[in-house]
Amino acid sequence: MLKSLQQNETVISLYFPDRPDKEYASSVFEVGRGTLLLDQVSDSEGHEALLARRKFRAMSKYKGVTVTFDCHLAGLQEDGDGVRYQVAFPERVFYPQLRETFRLKIHDLQIPIHIRGHSPDGAGETVAGQVDDIGYNGVGFILESNLFIRKLDVLRYCVIRLGEDRNLTFDLRVCNVRAIVKGRRYRIGGKFVNLSGRNAALIRREVTRFQRLLRQQEREGGSD
Repeated sequence: MLKSLQQNETVISLYFPDRPDKEYASSVFEVGRGTLLLDQVSDSEGHEALLARRKFRAMSKYKGVTVTFDCHLAGLQEDGDGVRYQVAFPERVFYPQLRETFRLKIHDLQIPIHIRGHSPDGAGETVAGQVDDIGYNGVGFILESNLFIRKLDVLRYCVIRLGEDRNLTFDLRVCNVRAIVKGRRYRIGGKFVNLSGRNAALIRREVTRFQRLLRQQEREGGSD
Protein backbone atom coordinates (compact mmCIF):
# COMPACT_ATOMS: atom_id res chain seq x y z
CA MET A 1 0.00 0.00 0.00
CA LEU A 2 2.77 2.46 0.92
CA LYS A 3 4.63 1.46 -2.24
CA SER A 4 1.54 2.31 -4.26
CA LEU A 5 1.32 5.74 -2.63
CA GLN A 6 4.94 6.28 -3.66
CA GLN A 7 4.56 5.03 -7.23
CA ASN A 8 1.41 7.08 -7.83
CA GLU A 9 2.97 10.17 -6.25
CA THR A 10 -0.12 10.46 -4.08
CA VAL A 11 -0.35 13.53 -1.88
CA ILE A 12 -0.31 12.75 1.84
CA SER A 13 -1.20 15.14 4.65
CA LEU A 14 1.03 15.38 7.72
CA TYR A 15 -0.57 16.64 10.92
CA PHE A 16 -0.47 16.42 14.69
CA PRO A 17 -3.33 14.44 16.30
CA ASP A 18 -3.98 17.28 18.76
CA ARG A 19 -4.22 19.75 15.85
CA PRO A 20 -6.05 17.84 13.08
CA ASP A 21 -7.23 21.08 11.47
CA LYS A 22 -3.68 22.01 10.42
CA GLU A 23 -2.28 19.82 7.62
CA TYR A 24 0.96 19.97 5.64
CA ALA A 25 1.19 18.44 2.16
CA SER A 26 3.90 15.88 1.46
CA SER A 27 4.36 12.60 -0.43
CA VAL A 28 6.15 9.27 -0.02
CA PHE A 29 9.51 9.58 -1.76
CA GLU A 30 10.88 6.14 -0.90
CA VAL A 31 9.80 2.99 0.90
CA GLY A 32 12.88 1.32 2.35
CA ARG A 33 13.67 -1.43 4.80
CA GLY A 34 12.61 -0.15 8.18
CA THR A 35 12.22 3.46 7.06
CA LEU A 36 10.21 5.80 4.87
CA LEU A 37 11.39 8.97 3.21
CA LEU A 38 8.79 11.73 3.02
CA ASP A 39 9.16 14.88 0.95
CA GLN A 40 9.69 18.12 2.85
CA VAL A 41 6.56 20.21 3.36
CA SER A 42 6.57 23.65 1.75
CA ASP A 43 5.14 25.40 4.81
CA SER A 44 8.17 26.64 6.80
CA GLU A 45 6.20 26.81 10.05
CA GLY A 46 5.01 23.24 9.51
CA HIS A 47 8.53 22.08 8.72
CA GLU A 48 9.87 23.54 11.98
CA ALA A 49 6.97 22.03 13.94
CA LEU A 50 7.65 18.56 12.50
CA LEU A 51 11.32 18.83 13.43
CA ALA A 52 10.51 20.03 16.94
CA ARG A 53 7.79 17.54 17.82
CA ARG A 54 9.11 14.58 15.79
CA LYS A 55 5.93 12.53 16.18
CA PHE A 56 3.05 13.18 13.79
CA ARG A 57 0.48 11.39 11.65
CA ALA A 58 0.13 10.90 7.90
CA MET A 59 -3.16 10.62 6.05
CA SER A 60 -3.91 9.83 2.42
CA LYS A 61 -6.32 7.97 0.14
CA TYR A 62 -5.83 4.44 -1.17
CA LYS A 63 -8.43 3.20 -3.68
CA GLY A 64 -10.83 5.81 -2.33
CA VAL A 65 -10.47 4.83 1.34
CA THR A 66 -8.74 7.00 3.94
CA VAL A 67 -5.40 5.58 5.09
CA THR A 68 -3.52 6.81 8.16
CA PHE A 69 -0.28 5.85 9.87
CA ASP A 70 1.84 7.26 12.69
CA CYS A 71 5.27 8.71 11.95
CA HIS A 72 8.31 8.99 14.21
CA LEU A 73 10.96 11.28 12.75
CA ALA A 74 14.38 9.61 12.87
CA GLY A 75 16.33 12.25 10.98
CA LEU A 76 16.70 14.23 7.77
CA GLN A 77 18.19 13.22 4.46
CA GLU A 78 19.62 15.95 2.27
CA ASP A 79 20.77 15.73 -1.34
CA GLY A 80 20.79 17.87 -4.44
CA ASP A 81 17.01 17.57 -4.75
CA GLY A 82 16.28 18.93 -1.28
CA VAL A 83 15.45 17.74 2.21
CA ARG A 84 13.40 14.68 3.13
CA TYR A 85 12.09 13.35 6.43
CA GLN A 86 13.35 9.93 7.42
CA VAL A 87 10.69 8.24 9.55
CA ALA A 88 10.56 4.80 11.13
CA PHE A 89 8.48 2.31 9.16
CA PRO A 90 4.96 2.42 10.67
CA GLU A 91 4.02 -0.50 12.88
CA ARG A 92 0.50 -0.34 11.56
CA VAL A 93 -1.33 1.26 8.64
CA PHE A 94 -4.96 2.03 9.46
CA TYR A 95 -7.13 1.05 6.50
CA PRO A 96 -10.79 0.98 7.61
CA GLN A 97 -13.55 -1.11 6.11
CA LEU A 98 -15.17 0.21 2.98
CA ARG A 99 -17.99 2.70 3.30
CA GLU A 100 -21.36 1.61 1.94
CA THR A 101 -20.99 4.06 -0.97
CA PHE A 102 -17.41 3.10 -1.80
CA ARG A 103 -16.58 1.28 -5.03
CA LEU A 104 -13.48 -0.87 -5.31
CA LYS A 105 -11.80 -0.63 -8.72
CA ILE A 106 -11.34 -4.22 -9.96
CA HIS A 107 -11.11 -3.75 -13.73
CA ASP A 108 -7.67 -5.40 -13.78
CA LEU A 109 -9.10 -8.61 -12.27
CA GLN A 110 -11.18 -9.15 -15.45
CA ILE A 111 -14.36 -10.33 -13.72
CA PRO A 112 -17.14 -11.09 -16.26
CA ILE A 113 -20.73 -9.93 -15.83
CA HIS A 114 -23.75 -11.12 -17.84
CA ILE A 115 -26.62 -8.72 -18.51
CA ARG A 116 -30.08 -9.38 -19.90
CA GLY A 117 -31.68 -6.62 -21.93
CA HIS A 118 -33.32 -5.75 -25.23
CA SER A 119 -31.73 -4.81 -28.53
CA PRO A 120 -33.14 -1.85 -30.53
CA ASP A 121 -35.48 -4.21 -32.42
CA GLY A 122 -37.00 -5.33 -29.11
CA ALA A 123 -35.51 -8.81 -29.06
CA GLY A 124 -34.37 -10.17 -25.71
CA GLU A 125 -30.65 -10.72 -25.44
CA THR A 126 -27.99 -11.69 -22.89
CA VAL A 127 -24.54 -10.17 -23.31
CA ALA A 128 -21.26 -10.31 -21.40
CA GLY A 129 -19.37 -7.32 -20.04
CA GLN A 130 -16.56 -6.73 -17.58
CA VAL A 131 -16.87 -5.46 -14.02
CA ASP A 132 -15.14 -2.10 -13.58
CA ASP A 133 -15.82 -1.49 -9.88
CA ILE A 134 -17.91 -2.99 -7.10
CA GLY A 135 -19.11 -2.01 -3.64
CA TYR A 136 -21.56 -3.20 -1.04
CA ASN A 137 -24.46 -1.38 -2.70
CA GLY A 138 -23.75 -1.60 -6.41
CA VAL A 139 -21.51 -2.29 -9.36
CA GLY A 140 -20.12 -0.56 -12.44
CA PHE A 141 -19.25 -2.40 -15.64
CA ILE A 142 -18.05 -1.96 -19.20
CA LEU A 143 -20.35 -3.27 -21.93
CA GLU A 144 -19.79 -3.58 -25.66
CA SER A 145 -23.28 -4.12 -27.02
CA ASN A 146 -26.23 -2.51 -28.75
CA LEU A 147 -28.55 -3.28 -25.83
CA PHE A 148 -30.97 -0.43 -25.15
CA ILE A 149 -30.19 0.57 -21.53
CA ARG A 150 -31.32 3.81 -19.89
CA LYS A 151 -30.98 5.46 -16.50
CA LEU A 152 -33.52 4.08 -13.96
CA ASP A 153 -33.97 0.83 -15.91
CA VAL A 154 -33.96 -2.26 -13.69
CA LEU A 155 -31.88 -5.03 -15.20
CA ARG A 156 -33.14 -8.42 -14.04
CA TYR A 157 -31.09 -11.55 -13.43
CA CYS A 158 -27.64 -10.02 -13.78
CA VAL A 159 -24.86 -12.51 -13.07
CA ILE A 160 -21.26 -11.92 -11.99
CA ARG A 161 -19.06 -14.97 -12.59
CA LEU A 162 -16.90 -15.47 -9.52
CA GLY A 163 -15.51 -18.88 -10.41
CA GLU A 164 -16.40 -22.18 -11.99
CA ASP A 165 -19.18 -22.93 -9.52
CA ARG A 166 -19.78 -19.54 -7.92
CA ASN A 167 -22.10 -16.93 -9.37
CA LEU A 168 -23.64 -13.81 -7.89
CA THR A 169 -27.16 -13.17 -9.24
CA PHE A 170 -28.96 -9.86 -8.66
CA ASP A 171 -31.20 -7.16 -10.09
CA LEU A 172 -29.62 -3.79 -10.81
CA ARG A 173 -31.17 -0.33 -10.98
CA VAL A 174 -29.22 1.71 -13.54
CA CYS A 175 -27.92 5.01 -12.13
CA ASN A 176 -25.77 6.20 -15.02
CA VAL A 177 -24.90 5.29 -18.60
CA ARG A 178 -21.84 6.82 -20.26
CA ALA A 179 -20.68 6.20 -23.81
CA ILE A 180 -16.98 5.36 -24.09
CA VAL A 181 -17.21 4.58 -27.80
CA LYS A 182 -20.52 5.94 -29.08
CA GLY A 183 -22.90 3.24 -30.19
CA ARG A 184 -20.52 0.45 -29.24
CA ARG A 185 -18.97 0.66 -25.77
CA TYR A 186 -20.57 1.92 -22.56
CA ARG A 187 -19.74 2.32 -18.91
CA ILE A 188 -22.83 1.55 -16.81
CA GLY A 189 -23.22 2.00 -13.07
CA GLY A 190 -26.07 0.89 -10.85
CA LYS A 191 -27.31 -0.16 -7.43
CA PHE A 192 -28.36 -3.61 -6.29
CA VAL A 193 -32.08 -4.03 -5.64
CA ASN A 194 -33.95 -6.71 -3.70
CA LEU A 195 -30.77 -8.40 -2.53
CA SER A 196 -31.24 -11.49 -0.39
CA GLY A 197 -29.35 -11.67 2.89
CA ARG A 198 -27.25 -14.49 1.42
CA ASN A 199 -26.22 -12.47 -1.62
CA ALA A 200 -25.51 -9.34 0.46
CA ALA A 201 -23.17 -11.41 2.64
CA LEU A 202 -21.57 -12.93 -0.46
CA ILE A 203 -20.90 -9.46 -1.90
CA ARG A 204 -19.17 -8.37 1.31
CA ARG A 205 -16.98 -11.47 1.29
CA GLU A 206 -16.10 -11.00 -2.37
CA VAL A 207 -15.23 -7.32 -1.94
CA THR A 208 -12.84 -8.32 0.85
CA ARG A 209 -11.38 -11.06 -1.35
CA PHE A 210 -10.91 -8.63 -4.23
CA GLN A 211 -9.07 -6.27 -1.89
CA ARG A 212 -6.66 -9.07 -0.95
CA LEU A 213 -6.11 -10.00 -4.60
CA LEU A 214 -5.33 -6.40 -5.52
CA ARG A 215 -2.90 -6.04 -2.62
CA GLN A 216 -1.21 -9.31 -3.65
CA GLN A 217 -0.88 -8.10 -7.25
CA GLU A 218 0.55 -4.83 -6.00
CA ARG A 219 3.15 -6.60 -3.85
CA GLU A 220 4.14 -8.91 -6.70
CA GLY A 221 4.37 -5.98 -9.09
CA GLY A 222 6.51 -4.02 -6.64
CA SER A 223 8.98 -6.89 -6.26
CA ASP A 224 9.83 -7.02 -9.99
